[in-house]
Amino acid sequence: MTTTSKFRVALLTTAAALSLFSFNAYAGSASGKVAGITATRAALWAFNVGTNSGRPACATSNEFAIDNNSAAGKAMIASILAAQAQGLIVNVSGSGNCDVWGDRESAASVSFAFPI
Repeated sequence: MTTTSKFRVALLTTAAALSLFSFNAYAGSASGKVAGITATRAALWAFNVGTNSGRPACATSNEFAIDNNSAAGKAMIASILAAQAQGLIVNVSGSGNCDVWGDRESAASVSFAFPI
């Protein structure tokens, strides 16, 4: 096998391996006061804080989703409810996928600041 052939085989193998992974090219973000909350019996929780910009194609809803079965999800929900109760602006960064609720981007992080 020539050096060129070995290079082509290595290149094709690498390309095939990379095609098995999904890369999230887009992740949404939004900032604003909590405008709506949806909770279901299936341990799904969604909320809206304004226009979700840069969201992935799977996110046809403007809401972000959280799975409340995890400790991290429960902590995010508690933070969002505390911010909502105090009328604070919430900043949300999306994960770039809709793995929690099919048409809503999963929230990756939630933050807010207390007024000084």
